[in-house]
Amino acid sequence: MKSRTATNGGTAQISSAGDMNGIVNALEDQARCHGATHFLATGLPMPNRSLDKLIVRMHWPVQGPSAVPVMLFSPRDPVLQECLTARKPLIWQTDITPPSDDDADDLVSGIQASVAPQGRVTLVAIPINTLHPYQGCVLFAGMAVTMSDRDLLNFDVLCQAAFAKLEQIGAISSDRPGDLSDRERNVVELTATGRTAAEISRMLDISQRTVHAHLQNASDKLNAANKTHTVVEAIRYGQIAV
Repeated sequence: MKSRTATNGGTAQISSAGDMNGIVNALEDQARCHGATHFLATGLPMPNRSLDKLIVRMHWPVQGPSAVPVMLFSPRDPVLQECLTARKPLIWQTDITPPSDDDADDLVSGIQASVAPQGRVTLVAIPINTLHPYQGCVLFAGMAVTMSDRDLLNFDVLCQAAFAKLEQIGAISSDRPGDLSDRERNVVELTATGRTAAEISRMLDISQRTVHAHLQNASDKLNAANKTHTVVEAIRYGQIAV
């Protein structure tokens, strides 16, 4: 009952908030009620793009022998990559040990080790996936985080509502650095349906050379190795819907 009451209070706080700080305060307050000492709310970047301009709120003090926070949350971070496609909350519990040379490239270990130099760390990730094409997540962590399945479900609902309100007041945008252009999206969408370059050329009234150029530009933006990979990555990054 306490959890549901707290969530209802958070929902009311979000509904009545008039600015970004008020909305995000509701989320961070709820996370801290569950034992969080570290909190991040952010949009998810396109490949080869920085997280910096997409961050909504970041309180992530580094306690252990880890990288600085901006390095912890690189676009290649496995946690952020998981949030791109996850459709439900994620939770990890990891026993942190002092890092060795073998752990130097372990980004998940880096995130969790930043919370404490050793001990059991719980990391919770809430993917924001209800505002297509916007992609985001809320992360929080701590050594004393406790969440039941109901708590996790309630917090997920709260996060989706908060980001919907952020979009409503114009505090976040679905436009991201590195997004495909409208024409690039058109070409990739038609490619995803099995259309050939000749067919796409006729449908869009452009030359086949231009079709190939748009597809190559999309591939470059998405770090894709071939046409099929370009379609897959475009879907994964919310650039097209099939």
